[in-house]
Parts: sequence; C-alpha cells; structure tokens
Amino acid sequence: MDLNSRPLALDPYEALPQLPTFILTSADMTTGGQMPTAQIAAGENLSPQLSWSGFPKETKSFLLTCFDPDAPTPSGF
Repeated sequence: MDLNSRPLALDPYEALPQLPTFILTSADMTTGGQMPTAQIAAGENLSPQLSWSGFPKETKSFLLTCFDPDAPTPSGF
C-alpha cells in the first residue's frame, strides 16, 4: 500500500462542541513532535508524564484520547 496516495483522515475533534479549555503539558512529549520511543509499544511502553492546569473548578475527571492522522488507515488510530 502506497501511504502517500491514501485518503487523509478527518479530524474527529472538529465536530465536538466548544467547551472550556485547559492546559496540558508533558515533560516527555512536545507539541507536534513524535511520540518518544519510551512511550511506544516497541519501546518501553511507558505512560508519558502529563500535567493539567487552568481547568474549570467544577472539573471532576479527565479523559485523554489520541488521534494519529498519519496512521495507515483513513480513520487514523
């Protein structure tokens, strides 16, 4: 399969309603960067360090999802 000719995945988050925002930071990852080897299954399969700040005071929990638009399927991973 030629990955350069496959259809690009749509951003699944575009259809979600606007909600209050917060800041998510990580000592292990950078915005727009690749997932470090320590965090992938072929590496050490470790969870990355994550920190949340600036979230609404009524926040009770967080749910984190990841979308890989470069995955070899039209829907990403």
